[in-house]
Amino acid sequence: MNSNEKKLLVITISIGILSLLYVYILEPGIKSVFISNSVNLRNRKYIDIYNRKDEIKQQSKQILFTNYWKNTPQEQQLAFQMHIEKLSAASGVNKIKSIFPLQENANSNNEMALQINAECSINSLTKWLYNIGMSDVPLHVRKLQISGETGDSNILRVQIEIATLSLLPE
Repeated sequence: MNSNEKKLLVITISIGILSLLYVYILEPGIKSVFISNSVNLRNRKYIDIYNRKDEIKQQSKQILFTNYWKNTPQEQQLAFQMHIEKLSAASGVNKIKSIFPLQENANSNNEMALQINAECSINSLTKWLYNIGMSDVPLHVRKLQISGETGDSNILRVQIEIATLSLLPE
């Protein structure tokens, strides 16, 4: 064999050895590191939830045993509307144009919703959405439409659908 063939043979053998090293040692090691990182991340999330279990239990008790829940659908709807009006007043949303109860869907018999048309500033809207999100009653903003067609550059026209649970006795 001449020197070029010897060099080619050495290069070929070294590439083969490096390929085997990669396939059987490096690649499984890298995969196990990534898998263990994702497992550790998932476990940390579960541990965080487990560590917060007392806080979560306290919040659920607060939600279920507050004086907000009523015995009839009409009382519950009225309490829901009054709660939303209280949140809007606390946020500075004072120009509520209309509040309509929305019809329940056949598949969501444990939920009630309101459609509200209002005019407010961006700061008031931000406070209102924050108060809705932080309310001790479970509220969900289904739909939010904002337009600036009020004639005043500081006032927004807002249409919002807010839903809550309806925990009525069976």
